[in-house]
Amino acid sequence: MQPTMFTSDLIEIQEFDGDIKLGDIVVYLDHAGELIAHRIISLTPLRAKGDNSLLAEQISRDQIISKIKSIESEKSIQYIHSGVISKLQVYSSRMLLVIPKMRRLNYVLNLFLRKFLSQKKV
Repeated sequence: MQPTMFTSDLIEIQEFDGDIKLGDIVVYLDHAGELIAHRIISLTPLRAKGDNSLLAEQISRDQIISKIKSIESEKSIQYIHSGVISKLQVYSSRMLLVIPKMRRLNYVLNLFLRKFLSQKKV
């Protein structure tokens, strides 16, 4: 999910209530039993993908454990919501499935959005 979140970031999760929107970042168990955090890029079928990954995975609602509410780095907090910016991240992520050479541009876009959406810690 880099650059949206890095391994050193702390994430705040919320209980999965069954409601999923495009752009939500969910934590789910993959088919190998590993915990994965990916963004929802399609509702029918339900597909999740890392923001800079070249592959998407079809998942079921039963696999989802929680949704990510916020991502906290050393200096800032980014709250996750399903608004216009989140939709932009979904569409740029989908473009990678069609045009893999856009990977660097997608990375820079998501890095910019991380900085734009983050709030400085007080």
